[in-house]
Amino acid sequence: MKKPRLVTVLVVLLFLVGAGVMLYPTMSDLYVRRQLQKELTQYNQVTQGEEADYSELWAAAEDYNRRLAEKENQFAVSEEEMKELSGLLNPLGTGMMGHIDIDKISVHLPVYQGTEEAALQAGAGWWIGTSMPTGGEGTHCVLTAHTGLVRAKMFTDLDQMEEGDTFSLTVLDRVLTYEVDQILITEPEEIEPLLIVDGEDYCTLYTCYPYGVNTERLLVRGHRIPTPEKEETVVSVLTESDNWMWAAAAGVAVILVIAAVIIIRHKKRRTAENEGKENPPQETDTENQMEKEEGNK
Repeated sequence: MKKPRLVTVLVVLLFLVGAGVMLYPTMSDLYVRRQLQKELTQYNQVTQGEEADYSELWAAAEDYNRRLAEKENQFAVSEEEMKELSGLLNPLGTGMMGHIDIDKISVHLPVYQGTEEAALQAGAGWWIGTSMPTGGEGTHCVLTAHTGLVRAKMFTDLDQMEEGDTFSLTVLDRVLTYEVDQILITEPEEIEPLLIVDGEDYCTLYTCYPYGVNTERLLVRGHRIPTPEKEETVVSVLTESDNWMWAAAAGVAVILVIAAVIIIRHKKRRTAENEGKENPPQETDTENQMEKEEGNK
């Protein structure tokens, strides 16, 4: 009896482990989205208050961009410049400069200074050596994020973007909107598409490509356009599709539990049937005596 029970337990465990592996990416991504919603909401509440005055922060960042555009090599950043950058567009003191929103692919990520792994695990990173996200002529901001993270999508779906699509950056009390006008696939060492272009106002989204291989880079560039008026400035990270994903995940979990119960009951029934075949019911002494008496008659 112990062996059939052990087999049943192992079957159920393997079934649940397999289901967990399949559900993990979706559930993890939804969890990360909820955490990001808290960060983005907090940022918006702090930076978009009626009494907020960020004129000095804007002036300092725009001045940095002007000096950057005049440099012979914009990617050569000195130690002094690095110290200066830590205080620019950093109202919360956490390195969070704002957030990027790409409605077409349901991406809503905080943007942090730098492209260190810690920043890219938490959201998108601003590429130091490119323009700060202030907008304006002669600026080219580059934001990068991971593709193919198991725990969260980040820029995984960036390859679905097409020319004419839009995305926006919320920085302090402003929203900068860009329309995609160029999509490139380049080698990792190519930086020419990231350079500042005199008179242009660009933002490029940068990620590894193709998915799972990462030998090339996908660049989605947009030029600045007027921002449509919105009734609400606080971003809802959990879109309608995300809510459907939660419902689907819950439905799958219920199905898995029901399936596990069915498997257990089926195993128990088969075990009982096998035991019945191996040990048929024995005739009682009373039944044997009655048969003998009938035979004597």
